[in-house]
Amino acid sequence: MTDRLSNEPTDAELSAYLHENLRMSALAWHYPDSDFATEHKDPAYLRTLGTYSVIARDFLDRIEESVLASLKRLNAVPRDDEFWGGRTASPTLYKLRDFNAAIIQKNPDDVGALWAQAALYIIHGSGNFGAKQWRRLHYVGEFDISWPIMAALVTEIVADPTIEQLVELIDRIEQKPEAQSVLAGLDGSPDPWILEWCNTLAVALGD
Repeated sequence: MTDRLSNEPTDAELSAYLHENLRMSALAWHYPDSDFATEHKDPAYLRTLGTYSVIARDFLDRIEESVLASLKRLNAVPRDDEFWGGRTASPTLYKLRDFNAAIIQKNPDDVGALWAQAALYIIHGSGNFGAKQWRRLHYVGEFDISWPIMAALVTEIVADPTIEQLVELIDRIEQKPEAQSVLAGLDGSPDPWILEWCNTLAVALGD
């Protein structure tokens, strides 16, 4: 990812900066103008990525929107604020996780910071799909069970297994019926891998 950004960028510059980074992120395959190379990749894997882009378009849009909103929030921090310390005072993705963590430390129920933290895990291709943040958003009352499901699904596609941790999250927030409803809605997915993942999750959730 790149940090090429002026110290006090405009909103348009922030948006362009984020898009440039997303083109090189773990979600690069979602962006038609990205640097994602399809050569030598399994056609079945590429079909799974393409199917996810379609069925999770609203979720992917919200990831981008939440990170952009967080960047704008960081950009509004005065340049003499102690947050910047000895660092260059430019609102980059590398500083965003620390910024959101500082917000959440002061206010654990900050919806924007929680969403952005979960989104950053996905953008960076982490094996963590934001379970802690989704659980807190559920506690706050700003929550949809499809969010952690979509987050876990894309994380398993591009990074690590997630079903065990996702089942634990769904159990803790007592959202089994709601989760099963989301999975039923994905039952018509044309991708066999996604269907298998959904079936495995449904079995793991039980009745």
